[in-house]
Amino acid sequence: MCSLRNLALLFGLCLLIGWANSNNDFIPERTKADIMKLKVHFVSMNPVTVVYQKTSDKALFGHPLFPNLGNFEECEQRFLLHEILEVYDRILSNMLNRTQDRDIRTSLHEVRHRVDELRRNYFNNKEHLLKERLQELWALKMDDLVVQRKAIKELMSVYQEAAQLGSRIRGKKERRRRRNAQRKRVTWP
Repeated sequence: MCSLRNLALLFGLCLLIGWANSNNDFIPERTKADIMKLKVHFVSMNPVTVVYQKTSDKALFGHPLFPNLGNFEECEQRFLLHEILEVYDRILSNMLNRTQDRDIRTSLHEVRHRVDELRRNYFNNKEHLLKERLQELWALKMDDLVVQRKAIKELMSVYQEAAQLGSRIRGKKERRRRRNAQRKRVTWP
């Protein structure tokens, strides 16, 4: 009996340690160290460093630069992360070009390489095609008669596709809502 309890405690401890260590397991240790080095260097360059230590990033800078991805579906998150990682690539490149400190340049180069690798390996499917199509859509001249005629000609099929997609999305949300409600009823008699 005692050995069974010890085994259960050991298993629980292993689970707890594994869970505690899993929070940042996706970031390699070298990359974490480089990011921390960059944080220390660039925050210490900031004339508001004293205030920074007493307030959170959000209070100091207003709102975060990048959106909270929890409010988006997975496909939307993929697109946003692809774009966010591209923005980071440009920011890190700019910082790399302006920094003289060799140690900081090395860290910037390493982090930039990791960000680019992450973007290429996980977020580079059709995002660039989607981005090109969006740019084409945004560039349309709304007051051009040819554009207006083509838009009216294609309206029926576009409306049909949008209505079908909207219906599928609403159906998925309804099924998810019913499933969650059913789970709550089962959990709480």
